[in-house]
Amino acid sequence: MGKGGGGHFSGTRGSSSSKSINKIINGAKETTRPIGKARNLEKSGGYKKALEDFSSLNPNSTKSISTKYGDGKFGVLEDGTTISVRPGSKTGGATLEIKIPGKRLIKIRY
Repeated sequence: MGKGGGGHFSGTRGSSSSKSINKIINGAKETTRPIGKARNLEKSGGYKKALEDFSSLNPNSTKSISTKYGDGKFGVLEDGTTISVRPGSKTGGATLEIKIPGKRLIKIRY
């Protein structure tokens, strides 16, 4: 995928989770480094937008989490995908992390 792609991923084919995730990453700027373990994307909107995107995925169960980057939320989607959102990260911005079983971790910075 090239810069500015956003694009789609081949995750859980046809599930409502994959469609919702594609909707969130569509139009996000690709910032993944060739040696990185995670797929990195950038969007605007800060923590407020990150929380909106987290909620739009309709996790089955959520819980509050505390990280060194601030308090956030963790949830599990119907297909086993885990998601978390936090107000900060090592690189500075609010982050939504999406871990699809058997796939590369997706980190969206806001």
